[in-house]
Amino acid sequence: MDNVLHLHEFFVEGGQPEKSHVLLTITEPATPEERAKGYFFAVCEIIDAETSSISKLQNVVDEIENSYYEVPEEEGKSSLETVLEKINQRAFALTAKHDSIHCVVGVLRPPEILFSFYGRPTILLLYKNKQGEFKQMDLVAQNESDSDAADSRQLFSQIVQGKIGAGDYFFMSTPQVSEYFNHDRLQKIITTRPPRQSAEHVQRVLSELKNDISFGGVIINYTPQTDARDQRKIHRPNPGESARSLVRLLSTEQRTASILSSSLLPRLQRSFAENQSTPRSASTQTYLKTEDEENARPAARIASQHLRVRQNSAAAKPLSATPWQTYLKSFFKISWFAFRYAARALLWICVGLIQFLSGVARSAVLLFIVMINYRNRRAAILLEWRRSRQSFAENIRRLPLLTKLLVVISVALAIAVTGSGIYIKLKQQRSEAESRYASALQLIREKKDAAESALIYNDTTLAERELRTAQNTLAALPCKADEARLTCDQLRSELDVFWNRIRKISIVPASALTDWKTDAPKLSFDEIIKIQNKIIGFSANTTSLFVYDTLTKKVKRVETNVNSSGFTAGAVPKESDYALFIYNGKRLAKYNPVDDSLKEIDIDYPSLDAEIADIVIYNRKLYSLDKKNNQIYKHEPTRTGFERGKPWVRDNTVNLQNSVSFAIEGDIFVINSQGAVIKLSKGSVESFVVSGLDPAMTSPAEIWSYTDLNYIYILDPGNKRLIIFEKNGRLKSQITASEFNNPISMVIDEPNGTGYVLDGGTLYQIPLK
Repeated sequence: MDNVLHLHEFFVEGGQPEKSHVLLTITEPATPEERAKGYFFAVCEIIDAETSSISKLQNVVDEIENSYYEVPEEEGKSSLETVLEKINQRAFALTAKHDSIHCVVGVLRPPEILFSFYGRPTILLLYKNKQGEFKQMDLVAQNESDSDAADSRQLFSQIVQGKIGAGDYFFMSTPQVSEYFNHDRLQKIITTRPPRQSAEHVQRVLSELKNDISFGGVIINYTPQTDARDQRKIHRPNPGESARSLVRLLSTEQRTASILSSSLLPRLQRSFAENQSTPRSASTQTYLKTEDEENARPAARIASQHLRVRQNSAAAKPLSATPWQTYLKSFFKISWFAFRYAARALLWICVGLIQFLSGVARSAVLLFIVMINYRNRRAAILLEWRRSRQSFAENIRRLPLLTKLLVVISVALAIAVTGSGIYIKLKQQRSEAESRYASALQLIREKKDAAESALIYNDTTLAERELRTAQNTLAALPCKADEARLTCDQLRSELDVFWNRIRKISIVPASALTDWKTDAPKLSFDEIIKIQNKIIGFSANTTSLFVYDTLTKKVKRVETNVNSSGFTAGAVPKESDYALFIYNGKRLAKYNPVDDSLKEIDIDYPSLDAEIADIVIYNRKLYSLDKKNNQIYKHEPTRTGFERGKPWVRDNTVNLQNSVSFAIEGDIFVINSQGAVIKLSKGSVESFVVSGLDPAMTSPAEIWSYTDLNYIYILDPGNKRLIIFEKNGRLKSQITASEFNNPISMVIDEPNGTGYVLDGGTLYQIPLK
């Protein structure tokens, strides 16, 4: 809802203008730039003054008005404040000569108002409290202490700034009005009538006094448009009542003033006469604005005989428009003073430095002479130093006791002041550090709470962002003190818990089944397979097989007669009736779990230089991964082993040279050493995107899946975790254990919800749920 500005004046001219003269000005801006600066107003009264003083006061008001609209706004400083500072420098003679000046000038930019006053004008703010009752505030009395503290020789020593709330009233007048209307009566009149009727009532009562005193004032109200009680259209009258009264005053004193100043008053009289003789059409033409310009202004109802519209703002010379020569002169003057004092300071510094260096050099030379006894001058120099010391001590002894006391007190005070300064500075720094620390802790807790709220609504993106902010803030905290370290550790632990929830990380207990290192401490175990109820560990450094029976919990070492340094890969079919091992890069051996025997069987590859990194048995067929030739071979079973492998990969764009493991569940999933998962379907690459994983895989060791399994399992030694994906690539969960150091191989028993993990030489069992 738009608000309507009501601005209504009352003005009564007394019988003797030289005894009491009132100047009342209300200026309406003309251009869009001036409209942004608002309405200018002035209400002034000068008592027992000569015509020249009245003219000076009128000139001051006009200069404030013109300069206000021309001076640009500054950062942190309004144009009105800039103008009044200049006026205070020029209007000293006026204030020094007349104490009976009461004036208020200001600008109204609805709902904001800025004003300054001199003397004792009446300025009231009538506002509603929470109970809806009108209260009054005497703004002159409120700012009286600040005004008294300011330089009394200044015409306008302070700026008052505020806002007029909707429904409130702002009243200002000459001080003589308070002689006939006290503040309570004014409140009752203004708050029970529309602003126009209030102004008319006050003017009517004052005009009936028929005395020699002049009165003037303004009532301002800012009201919602639908609540505006004064709906009658106001026609702006011809401006100039205050000017005409000044002309009449000039006429009455023309003879006397002409004797004192034969040229000033005739020019002033002609100037006012020219203003009064301006055709009405010129004034009326000012108000013929376009519809867009009228709509751009705030809604306002103004009733004033002294309203004037700025017609040629360019003609007014800005108060701050100083010629560039003046700025240049001031710049050179300031630069010269700065250079002179800087040069003088630099000279003293150089002289002191030279004296200090010369003293140090002389002392060094004398010390060198003393050390080497140059020309037997050691005794003379030592005697001179002794005499200097004795002379200094004697001079100190001869000082008056009061002087000594003053020196001691001065030194003590200097030490106390310096120490106090250092202490205060250190205390301030410590206080600031404690404040920053407390603020950082509060921010961390707020971000943690926000992350927890986001997790409730499954907004993991927001939760991650909030936790990351909290984590970065915690990393920057100084956590060296014992108490701070405990707090930081606690917060870090709480944040880790939330990170685990976001990343779906579960910390599970890992049960150590056996430690094969006790039997072979020098061996490094590389991989495990599971056949029936046996977990078999093997290594590329030995042909021995290490067997753990999950039923009997027994451990045994099986020696084989394979002519090799060790085994590099192994596989077990779904039926779990035998196991296959790769040795010497591409040769194949078959293990019989009944008698723990191992024998070599036939296999062949299309490439003579095949380098098999991993094997998988799927539907009784053997699949081998040849990363050197960028191929996966499919081998059909024979009576003596497996036939020559057939290339299964048809897509030439696939890169398998960095592959470390693969699994088959209908399609083939290959994982490489960079953590990328490649899905191959019917020999060609198929799109597969891993989502929701954080942090990313760095050096995965093994991938596991099968047709009758629900998930894909990847072992990531770099992050000590087992990652479980749905078969569409979306993360299901991550499993880790505090016992893990470098998990390198796994066997998954999904139906029983169990996983077996090889870490170093230790075999662990972990739950998958």
